[in-house]
Amino acid sequence: MRQPILLGYALAGLLLSLETLLVLVAMVLIGKFVIWTGVARLLRYPADTAIRDGIGLTQIGEFSFILAQVSLSAGLISEEIYHAALATSRHCSAS
Repeated sequence: MRQPILLGYALAGLLLSLETLLVLVAMVLIGKFVIWTGVARLLRYPADTAIRDGIGLTQIGEFSFILAQVSLSAGLISEEIYHAALATSRHCSAS
């Protein structure tokens, strides 16, 4: 049985399994890296520059918090998805 972990920052009462959080973070980081590196290569930048661009643009910004809140308020996502998005965003941001 999976043991949920409590994320103790500004997400009162959020229980999210460690496996779920790791999968979401990996999907975001790997996906964004591949996309941004691919875009740079399509624009004919050298491979080393494209990789550095991919690494630099992989983080998620604070704007994702706002998008998640607006989506929850509009009823587009459930509270469970909202909390998962917040936890993933928090673990993928650079600051």
